[in-house]
Amino acid sequence: MGDTGVPDGGGRPSAAEADCASAHGAAGHAALAKAAVDAIAWLAHHWLILVAASIGLYLGLAFAAPLLDMAGMERGSSAVYFVFRFACHQLPQRSWLLGGRSATVDWPTVQDHLGLDGGNEWQAFHRPVRDPLLGYQVALCQRDVAIFGGLFLVTLALAVVRRRRRVRSLPLRLYALAALPLAVDGLSQMAGLRESTPLLRTVTGALFGAATGLLVLPLADEGLETATATPSEGLTGADESTPRP
Repeated sequence: MGDTGVPDGGGRPSAAEADCASAHGAAGHAALAKAAVDAIAWLAHHWLILVAASIGLYLGLAFAAPLLDMAGMERGSSAVYFVFRFACHQLPQRSWLLGGRSATVDWPTVQDHLGLDGGNEWQAFHRPVRDPLLGYQVALCQRDVAIFGGLFLVTLALAVVRRRRRVRSLPLRLYALAALPLAVDGLSQMAGLRESTPLLRTVTGALFGAATGLLVLPLADEGLETATATPSEGLTGADESTPRP
């Protein structure tokens, strides 16, 4: 028989049925490709908010450890402290404390509380203070809290500013200048030449975190903008030879 739309005796689909199935398949692929392009475009416009939310969640979990301890949820607090052991030394004398008599604690007090002998402060490595009198330690040290805090604030600021104008990446020489105070403060303390203070750790950490955001985030934003500006007609199956309306 001719092209009647009825399968032949062998059970094979007719040419009309094959053409219809092919058209449906092409339409499905085009819809899937368009959804992917739309998703990438949405991500390119909102990715800074997602990054800021991730950093905020990270910092929030660090502060959740002492809050869980204060609420009597020691298992949850211990789990948080354990996870952050892979990111921070958690030395009590270099960390913030909540719910105690002071927001900080010095090394002699830590020695007495933990029953440590000798003058090596690294004996308190990964031994957070969790005491109703002294306080409950944040799971990240003061410098790390400042670094991620500075990065968080810069990310939020860029998410707002980029809607109005493009932000240029921080020049490398300025980034090196911003990182220098942290390097001097941290390395001189590590070498035993001096002891830093909570204020210095916070200021140098925040400066470094903010500078890192101003260096990396505009470059990443420019890369995403370039990627999404590439014509997508090939992905969606449109004919590139057809004039655009």
